[in-house]
Amino acid sequence: MTSDTLNSTILEPLFAPWAEPNAHRVRAEKTGDPAVIVQGRRASPIDLVSNLRSAVGDWREAF
Repeated sequence: MTSDTLNSTILEPLFAPWAEPNAHRVRAEKTGDPAVIVQGRRASPIDLVSNLRSAVGDWREAF
């Protein structure tokens, strides 16, 4: 893939903007292959992120 070629599939959303994220992309093993879509949230080593995700989940359930 050259720098002037864009893989348009990377712009396609995996979930609706108002829905809880349930998938993420992982870089392909070979250059030029499409990214792999993995179900579930991407893990974060930052504790604050886990706390925010939990708070947002609680907020979503309240409505």
